[in-house]
Amino acid sequence: PPRASVVLSTSRVGRVAWGMMLVAVIAGLGWGVQVKWPEVAAEPHFHEYKRLANAKNSDGDELSSTNFEIAAILRAAQANPHDPLLQQRAGRAHVRTFLLLHEKDHDLQMEDIRQAAISSKYADRQALNAWLDIPGVMGENRRHLNRAQAAFLRAMRLCPLESRPYIESAKLAWLSNAPVEMEKRLMQQALTARPYDGLSWMEYAHSLVNVGMTNEAVSSYQKAFIMDPRCRGSIIFDLSPHYPASFFLSMFDMDRHSLTELRKAYARTNDIRGYQSILKQLAKSELDAALRSSGEASASHIVTAHGCFAEMGDVELATSILQKAIKRHGNSYNLRYNLGNWLYDHGRYADALPHLEWCHRRRPDNQTLITRIETAVTTSDQPIQMAEKPDNGLRIH
Repeated sequence: PPRASVVLSTSRVGRVAWGMMLVAVIAGLGWGVQVKWPEVAAEPHFHEYKRLANAKNSDGDELSSTNFEIAAILRAAQANPHDPLLQQRAGRAHVRTFLLLHEKDHDLQMEDIRQAAISSKYADRQALNAWLDIPGVMGENRRHLNRAQAAFLRAMRLCPLESRPYIESAKLAWLSNAPVEMEKRLMQQALTARPYDGLSWMEYAHSLVNVGMTNEAVSSYQKAFIMDPRCRGSIIFDLSPHYPASFFLSMFDMDRHSLTELRKAYARTNDIRGYQSILKQLAKSELDAALRSSGEASASHIVTAHGCFAEMGDVELATSILQKAIKRHGNSYNLRYNLGNWLYDHGRYADALPHLEWCHRRRPDNQTLITRIETAVTTSDQPIQMAEKPDNGLRIH
C-alpha cells in the first residue's frame, strides 16, 4: 500500500542519515586524536624537562643534569612536531649540546669561528662545510647546529608571529654561508613580529655590536631598556666596557635596580668620577625607597645608602644616616649592627658599645660581637681622621 511504501522509504533515509552521521563522528574522532595525541604524548617529556630545569641538582653534577634536560625537551619536540614553542626549545637544546661538546675538545669559541667564516668569504656552502668539518674547527659536532637551524625554521613556519625563531636563525645564518645582510633582515623581521618585545630589541642591538656598529646599537638598547627590565643587566654588561658611567646616567632612565647593576659594573674601573655619580644617585634612590617602605625593608635600604656614602668618603653623612634611622627603626638588628660596627671601626668605642651590646643580647653566640664589646669596654675613644669628599648635596633630615 502507498502508506507502507512511504514508511519504508523514510526508514531507509533514516538509516542512511545515521550511517553518514556515524562516519562523520568517527572521522571527527580520528581527526581529534591526530591533532591532540601529539600534545598528550609530549606532555610528560615537557614536564620532565621543566622539573629538571627548575630543580637544584643536589649532587652537583651540572653536566649530567643538563644532558637529561636536553634529552627531555628533544623527546617532547619529537613527540609533538606541531608545537612551535617546543621546536624553538629543541633548537636551543641542540645549540647547548653543541656548546657542551665543543668546549670539551676545542679552544676556538663559536664567535671566533663565525668571524673567521665570514671573513674567509667561502664560495659556497659546501666549501664552508668542508672547513667546519675539520676536527680542529667543529668536526662532527656541526650536525647539532644544523639540527638547531632546522628546528628554528620549523618554529618559524608554525608560528610566523613569534620573534625568537627569527633571532636564533639570524645567529646561525652564517652556517648557510648567507651574507651578513641576511642576518640583519632576519633580526628586523623579529622586530616586525614583536615590535614591543624588549628582548628582541636587545638581540638586534647585540647583532649590531657584533659587526662593529656599537653607536648604531644604542637606540635599540634604549628601547629594550625601557620595554623589559630583564634586559637591563645584560645591556649594562655589554656597554660598560665601551662607555663611561656618565653615558648610562644621561642616556638611560636608571631605576634603583639598574643603579645597583651599574655600581657593580664600574666598581673596579678607572672611571672614578662616574662611579661617584652612580653612588650618589643610588644613595638617593635607596633613601626614597626607604621612605616608601617600612620595617626591615626600609632599614635595608638605609644600610645600602649608608654603604654608598661610606664608599664616597663622606664619613659624617654615612654616620648620621644610621644614627637618625635608629630613631625610626630602633628594633632593627641590621641597622644597629651596622651602626655599632661603623662607630667601632672609626674609634668611637663609647658610642658603639650600646649598639653592640643590644645586638649581643639578641645574638649571644656571635663571637665578633663578643670580641668587639670587650675591646670597646677596655679602650678609650680614638677617632680615626679621614679626608672628607666635597659636599655631595645630599642631606638626611
